[in-house]
Order: sequence, then C-alpha cells, then structure tokens
Amino acid sequence: MPLAWWYRKSLRWPSTRTDFLWWLFTTLFFFAHLVTYFYAAQTTTIANCLILFCTNPLWTALGAYFWYQEPVRGRLMLAYLSGLAGITVLVVNRIQVAPEAWRGDASALLSAFLFAGYMLTGKRLRQRCDNLPFAMGMYTLTGLLFLALCFFTNQADVIATQALLWPLPSRVWIALAILIGLTTYGGHFVMTRLMTHLPLNLMTCGKTIEPVLASLFAIVLFHEIPTLTTGIAFVLSSFSILLLFS
Repeated sequence: MPLAWWYRKSLRWPSTRTDFLWWLFTTLFFFAHLVTYFYAAQTTTIANCLILFCTNPLWTALGAYFWYQEPVRGRLMLAYLSGLAGITVLVVNRIQVAPEAWRGDASALLSAFLFAGYMLTGKRLRQRCDNLPFAMGMYTLTGLLFLALCFFTNQADVIATQALLWPLPSRVWIALAILIGLTTYGGHFVMTRLMTHLPLNLMTCGKTIEPVLASLFAIVLFHEIPTLTTGIAFVLSSFSILLLFS
C-alpha cells in the first residue's frame, strides 16, 4: 500500500466497472485456489497434492488457446510432460490411492482449475492496469477473505489465543519475512508482473520445477540427503525448462 500510494500518479489503476469486476474475479480465483490447495495438503498426501495440482498448465493452456489465441506448440507439451515426469519420479513412492483421501485429491485438482482461472483473468486485468495497484488490491481483499473465513469456521478463538502469545519468537518473524519477501514479492508479485510480458503457457509450465527446487532447498535447510530419484527428477525438470527457453 505505501508503494502504491507513493507512485500513485504514475500508475495505471483500475478505472472502470469492468476493471473492478475483473479484479474481483481474479481475487476470488486466487483466494479459492489457496483455500483448496491448503485443504488438499492437509487431507491427502503431499505427493497426490503435487501431482494433481501440477495439471494446472493443461487447463491454463486450454483457456489461453480459446481466450487469448496462444498456440499450444509441441515443444510446450513436451516440456510439460518432462516436468510432470520429473515430479512423478520425485514422489512416486509416496503416492497413495486411498478411498478416504478422495476429498483431498478432488480439492487438489480443483485448486489446479482455480489457479488456471486466476492466471487467465489476471492477465486480462493486467493489460488494463499496472502490477502494483493490481497486487495491492488483490492481496488486501484476499487477506480480508481469509480473516472472514477464520470467523466463519470458528477459528476466531484460535486467533485470539495466538494474539496473547506476543511477543512471537524471532524464528517466527524470520519465517514471516521470508514468506513475504520470497513467496509473495519474489513469487506471485513477479508472476503477475510477467503476465503482460510472457505467454501464460510458458509461465505455468515453468512452475513444474517447483517441487524439485523445494527438494534441493530441503538439502540445505533440513539436511535431507538427496536420493537417486531426486537426481533423475532434477534432470527431467531441468530438461523441461531448457525446452521452454531454448
């Protein structure tokens, strides 16, 4: 908000009723994507969640083809298949087919659809306004929606209890700073900025390398020893990225 206010005179803001409707649709897709993804991570295995969510480039490609006439080239499909194969190799030993996990699996797949909707509607709005006001409005409303969800799901008592635990430990503040700096500004904020510069297909397919990068971070942060499957997954995912940018 301070940045948007400081640069307000040089920024393109949503100015019409149509702009605000697109902003609302994009925010709702973003919020619903996060809710379903978190629910899936809690109610099914991480492996199932990753595999099912990583189908989002397919749904984005279909939407971009019909909506923005972005061609689905053979190289793109090969890159996606290679990236998905890398993720499968990485988590294949942890994939479970359990009847009681169907809600989590369905939620992960729904999250992939919603993420595609977020990308498609976000690109439409980003063509009409700058990234800073777009992100400021979307993150603010998303935060308010999560707060409302807490009260709707009777989590208000949990919030009040945690508020009494101040001051929070330093490691919590460090974790929050990393989440804000890397995940929000280094991830989503950069992605919405690139919406007007790169094809959506390229951006979403590039996300298939995320699980492999997370595994590499786990080596440094948690001393998880890499296995042969991690190496194979890294090679396959790296090959997919090289295909995209070659």
